[in-house]
Amino acid sequence: MSSSKYKRFRRCILHIGTVKTGTKTIQDFFDRNEKWLAKQNICRPVMPDRTNASQWEFVAAVHSKPWRHDFGARFAITDNESQLRFRENLVQSLRATFDAAKNADTLLISSEHFQSRLTAIEDIYALQEFLKPWVDEFEIIVYFRRQDQLALSFISTRMKSNASLNNLDVISFMNRTAGNYDHLGIYERWSTVFGQENIKVRLFEPEHWYQGDLLADFCETCGFEAPPEQAQTLNRSLDRRGFQFLNAFNAMYPISAEHKIDEERRGFTNSVSKLCEGKYYPISKTEAQAFYDQFKTDNATLKEIAFPDLDGPLFNEDFSEYPDTAESLEPLYGDAISIAYELWRDTHNYRGQRQSLTEKILRLFQKRSSE
Repeated sequence: MSSSKYKRFRRCILHIGTVKTGTKTIQDFFDRNEKWLAKQNICRPVMPDRTNASQWEFVAAVHSKPWRHDFGARFAITDNESQLRFRENLVQSLRATFDAAKNADTLLISSEHFQSRLTAIEDIYALQEFLKPWVDEFEIIVYFRRQDQLALSFISTRMKSNASLNNLDVISFMNRTAGNYDHLGIYERWSTVFGQENIKVRLFEPEHWYQGDLLADFCETCGFEAPPEQAQTLNRSLDRRGFQFLNAFNAMYPISAEHKIDEERRGFTNSVSKLCEGKYYPISKTEAQAFYDQFKTDNATLKEIAFPDLDGPLFNEDFSEYPDTAESLEPLYGDAISIAYELWRDTHNYRGQRQSLTEKILRLFQKRSSE
């Protein structure tokens, strides 16, 4: 028997990613369309940390040991006691949000960090228990992307997040992070907790999207009205110039161990990313196929479970976009100077910071030229 009269929401839609499947594009749309959400009786909590739309707070509240991770440091969680205080404050904030959304019967939460950070089944159960007092039914939305494409896009994002290959070749880096691309394992963990009947799996391939649009596909999957606009793609990958530039820059200026947000540096990398949107292929066609092949057996199992009516393999296996020979990782001096000049001219984002930025770039190139 339904317990609707005792619960605040009839259902909770948990969009768990995965990483590099347009999650930020979807979140940005929701951030800009609060009235559209309210019209459909949907409550999407605005979190205390307004600098990030990915709702990190839920992960920090339920993870077994958040103080060992960057998201714990982000919220000053250092032990069990501080996590308990954080969780109590979050509950109070959510209650106020829910009280204000008087007509809402659907709770919408979207965070790729659910998939990437709640990797232990105990943490997924903890998330369920945290939300249960407010929710009758759960629906889990997850998008899966072909693993070689996902890995390259993930590396590009890591570059924008101040990471560096640190003398590893790209294939070694991809293999080291291969645990992030275990789609079958993700499906099994979340279906174990929430039930296979409550997991809605989508493929991150435009030919499988409703009306060929990611946002329209997400809304159709959730049963929402058609969105008033198409998705604006965010967090695009880097082209060759940007990838090489940030890889060299990040090696010289690694991120601090305290996981503190450096606004100047974040603005710098965001500007490089905008200047250098595109694609880059630091691996060959043969290497891409070999990396993908290690997941084919599990992909086939996932297809039988989640897409029994799908003809052919789970993903499109056309690798023709890759070059026969991988593009070089070595940064080109001319490209670096071009990026530095464009950044220096960017007075809108760097007014008052030109000298500091120029000094950093000059030190970088002086070091490169002396090696």
